[in-house]
Amino acid sequence: MFRLVVILITVGFSAQAAADRLYLGALSEHPFADPRYEFNEAHRLIAYERHNWVAGYFDNSYDEDTFLAGRKFSAHLGAFEFSAIVGASYGYRDCVKGRDWPVNHRRVCPVAIPAVTYTGLETQLNARPTLMMAGEAVVLTVSVDPARIVDAIKRGL
Repeated sequence: MFRLVVILITVGFSAQAAADRLYLGALSEHPFADPRYEFNEAHRLIAYERHNWVAGYFDNSYDEDTFLAGRKFSAHLGAFEFSAIVGASYGYRDCVKGRDWPVNHRRVCPVAIPAVTYTGLETQLNARPTLMMAGEAVVLTVSVDPARIVDAIKRGL
């Protein structure tokens, strides 16, 4: 299903989508979390940003499917973008503790995710590394320009 979502998001983009961002994959570290738990720290993540709205899917630190939607607020300072995504997620058993609820119990939880993105890196896909603070996890992800992905596919790269 993850691959299908990637294909559906990238197919059909044109050069008009230059301001859009596609977030792919994430790594996390849980320096403030309860040491009794082992966390998933390599996440399947795909999220799409358009006009400062973000929606996506990831497997969370408890290795459970989670969906996210929210509004991104940002400010630029030199080669850095400071931002926060404010919205909701669905997939956690508890909005605070995470895994202490029954397996079939999922909640819609409010989210506020502060982030800093380095925008000064010029690559073929306009890749931008982003460091986020999501709950007790420090998260590193990369976003790319989806229009450049489509252009690369069209060129046969």
